Amino acid sequence: MSDVLFIDVMQNMAVGEAVWPNTGFGIMGASIEKEGYSFSTIGIVLTEDKVKNLYEGGNLFHTELEKILEEKRPKIVVFSPLTHTYNKVIKLTGIVKQIQPETVVCGGNIHVTAFPDQALKDGFDYVFMKEGFFTFPRFVKEIMKGNKPTIKIIYPEKFIQNLDTLPFISKNAWNNLKPAVFGLPFGMISTSFSCLNSCKFCCNRNFAGTKWKMMSANRVIEEIKYQVDQWNFSNFFITDPNNMLNEKSAYRMLNIVNRIKSEGLKIQFSGFMRLDVLSKLDKKIPHILDKILEMWNLVVVGVESISDDTLKDWRKNLSFNVIKKGFDALVKRDITIGSGFMIGSFHDTRESVKKMISFMRNIAIQPYSFKVSVQILTPYPITDFYNEVEQRGLLLSKDWDLYDEHHLLFKHPAFKPAELEKIRNETNDEFTKNIKERVLRNFTK
Repeated sequence: MSDVLFIDVMQNMAVGEAVWPNTGFGIMGASIEKEGYSFSTIGIVLTEDKVKNLYEGGNLFHTELEKILEEKRPKIVVFSPLTHTYNKVIKLTGIVKQIQPETVVCGGNIHVTAFPDQALKDGFDYVFMKEGFFTFPRFVKEIMKGNKPTIKIIYPEKFIQNLDTLPFISKNAWNNLKPAVFGLPFGMISTSFSCLNSCKFCCNRNFAGTKWKMMSANRVIEEIKYQVDQWNFSNFFITDPNNMLNEKSAYRMLNIVNRIKSEGLKIQFSGFMRLDVLSKLDKKIPHILDKILEMWNLVVVGVESISDDTLKDWRKNLSFNVIKKGFDALVKRDITIGSGFMIGSFHDTRESVKKMISFMRNIAIQPYSFKVSVQILTPYPITDFYNEVEQRGLLLSKDWDLYDEHHLLFKHPAFKPAELEKIRNETNDEFTKNIKERVLRNFTK
């Protein structure tokens, strides 16, 4: 039996390639456990055959969910759909309601925040806007007391300011769905929220606010020790895109690294870093960057584009020169790099895309390269780019299934959708060969 059931819906991964549970569910679960309520988390991987069955009215998910709901008997079921999983989640919501009509079904996350009224029409009983660290536990209390709030769109009364006050990810959160890549276990931790940058295609600031907040080094260490104790992780992925934004946060990361060494923890980090920050730190405090990166075996960077015009239009705070300096800062320290690119800028032409793919090929053959990928610029709801293309009448589709960075969804001055999608698919096929071997080699060396 569980008072709350979190259903984590995942798509666009090869089966067995990666399992990244929703860390927010783990934190929310821990919050309601403190109030004396129970919860469970289950994961649903939307493989192609299951999605086909779902859309054709098959009973695969009905049978699966019926068994789960019968066992858990939750009062509340929670989904957190991304844009490209939204349509499937709505169908799953309908199945939950069909099996257990008395269950209160809630939704949150970016897409629901963008279209809350539609989410209610589509079947959610309540939707949570933006951050729910304070509002969701209070909501659970009301439901468990037999009350049903009359307000269906729930806004945060306040936002979390001190990340150190967040509970550790609950032991119960990953019992059924442990984070892993190709079977190799990973710890996960978010050490900061929001962003100081304002990239046009990113929803971070519009969803999480404009104030960047970071967890203290002590709190990060305690969470790491807790996860090591519970699940024996030796690799940790830092999920926040901006764990270092400036010198102050770099010294925080240095403190974390030093503490890990002094306490004899045998772990390695992977995660995201910004090339502009790496370039600045390499120039100003290279000795500090040396010490930090001793504990990192993979850094993932969002290059996005090598065109200065595109980078400026996207408000990336980057230039091609800075990109090269950021790469150099990692390469000379023998750090393995994962790099991501995007095609579909209004400045892109056939020649500029060929030039970028040539640049990507040069990266891909280097010893330091872990994975090079290219996606299509996607106008996600709640981003400034979505607002721009919609206001200009350029949006081609609101079929949310297509919002997966594999499809061109707006009128482009140089490319038809099929042409750009073919380039994306062929390029990724070329660059992702033997990825499993590279993963296992990189994280077990």
